[in-house]
Amino acid sequence: MKRIPSIRFYALAVCFVSLLCAAITSGFALYNLVTLAAPSWTIEPYRIQSYSSNEVFTNSQFPYPAFGRASFIINEGVSQAPPVNNPYAEMSDEEITAARLSRLQAELDAHAGSARLSLLRQGIIILISSLLFFTHWRLAKNVGADET
Repeated sequence: MKRIPSIRFYALAVCFVSLLCAAITSGFALYNLVTLAAPSWTIEPYRIQSYSSNEVFTNSQFPYPAFGRASFIINEGVSQAPPVNNPYAEMSDEEITAARLSRLQAELDAHAGSARLSLLRQGIIILISSLLFFTHWRLAKNVGADET
């Protein structure tokens, strides 16, 4: 059995690891492409369940995060949230529906934006892995050609 030179072994090991890295990252990139194409397919259900109907939306614990429920500490050390009036109480059903659908779309857009950012990161990882693979593959071939 022929002995493989150390430099060739190193180059082939780098090729193997870079292929593994690119393959795994490609799976995540494919998932993010699906997220960009159809964000409602990949978003976690808990993030959009409060937007399922007007009734759920208005009775939800967090239907209006912009108004917030800032808590403060009273003398006894008990955290207490100040009462917040429901801002949707004076709205018609059409206005509530418009607000709910607007918030739902904002949530889906945020999810797609996160996928877009992840896809950029994964593209950079695949690019670096490809560069490492091709440079080390050429090195392994050149060392192998010198041997024969």
